[in-house]
Amino acid sequence: MSSALHAVPDMHPDTHEDTDDVTAPVHGLPRLHTAALHGPVGKAVRRIHPTTEAHPAGVLVQTLAMLGAMVGDGPHVMIGGSQHPARIWPLIIGPTGVGRKGESLAQAKKFVSSFNSFSSYFVEHCLASGLASGEGVVAHFADRTNPEDTQDRRLVVTEKEFARTLTASKRESSTLGPLLRTLWEEDSAQVMTRTDPLKASGVHLVVIGHITARELRMKLSGADVSGGTANRFLPIAVRQWQLLDDETQEPDLAGIAAELEPRLHRAHVAAPARYRRTEAAGAYWKQVYRVLCDSEVDGPLGEVLARAPAYVLRLALLYALIDGATAIHPEHIRAGLAIVKYAADTAKDVFGDLSGDSDLDKLSAGIRRAGPKGMTQTEVSALFGRNRSTEQINTLIAQLTEQGAAHMRIHKPARGRPTNVLVWNEQHHNDPITDLLTMGA
Repeated sequence: MSSALHAVPDMHPDTHEDTDDVTAPVHGLPRLHTAALHGPVGKAVRRIHPTTEAHPAGVLVQTLAMLGAMVGDGPHVMIGGSQHPARIWPLIIGPTGVGRKGESLAQAKKFVSSFNSFSSYFVEHCLASGLASGEGVVAHFADRTNPEDTQDRRLVVTEKEFARTLTASKRESSTLGPLLRTLWEEDSAQVMTRTDPLKASGVHLVVIGHITARELRMKLSGADVSGGTANRFLPIAVRQWQLLDDETQEPDLAGIAAELEPRLHRAHVAAPARYRRTEAAGAYWKQVYRVLCDSEVDGPLGEVLARAPAYVLRLALLYALIDGATAIHPEHIRAGLAIVKYAADTAKDVFGDLSGDSDLDKLSAGIRRAGPKGMTQTEVSALFGRNRSTEQINTLIAQLTEQGAAHMRIHKPARGRPTNVLVWNEQHHNDPITDLLTMGA
């Protein structure tokens, strides 16, 4: 028997795709729009879902990151004068233990490993863990003097202690941060601080980071995020999805793997090619791009979301490759937008709505995390370590209620006096991104 945080429906292989359980909201976390579960990878995540406690968003995005690395830098989209391959860097954010961050990674690896020769080589030679230094990364790829050297330049590095990477990146003498920022954007990098400079070219590096929300907030100030390493990553909130206290059957993924492998292999070995949008996708992208640009905000949240347009197109390209398509269609952009929307909501939960008033931002984030039960005035006071006066707290509460961001309701317990509770208004913000996702449905 399994006791579930979310009831798991009977997912027969022929009917499981129709369920919305995979995208049901987990308390305190954003909701993953069903558009993100497009195509074969979405089908795989739905089949994996009943067999694991891992959050579907974590399984999905880490799987996508690995599949993009399998393809490499050949297929690309153009944004301005820059080439963007199907390279995405997820930052999986969840509490220690119950976040099930490691489990979501394990499920992604298991699926990628279920392919045949193409993926078995990739899993054996192109997966690594730990980001020790910039020099170490470049040395792995360093250009060889032997012209017959055919070293694979694809690599997925998982850093399960990503807080250490952020700390190392902030050291004045560290080359790690600048190197990562370069390799997110380009396929070559060099380290010139040595007596024998290192250079690597033709590189396709994917980094998957794991961290808790508390660590991320502690490590990053506004200055740290601005122009820094963290804003190259897609923040993805996860936590334990369900309780499974018995063994479960292995999901049947063989058919999906057989469908995917030849598509990804063709994309990997083909000559570098620019992927263009269909006419319908071009019209849809214009609307998406306008909304993303209009949604820009200042501060850490804005810095984290600054690369949203690039990420939507990188993800759209990846979904197109997974479909075996020769162009990007509206559904591919919509799927990419759904993931970026989830990342944006994750960033809001981590960094708050960033009004410019740190206390107001902290209170906003606190009541959002509290969910439907809200927060009493005593709990609000505890949120600030009981270092704010009643007058200061009342002023903050008044600001949020006047803005329509929250409301007060009376909680009447079975025993004791009624209590005033501050509750976040989930529909407070008009969300044009959700409107765009609904448009394409």
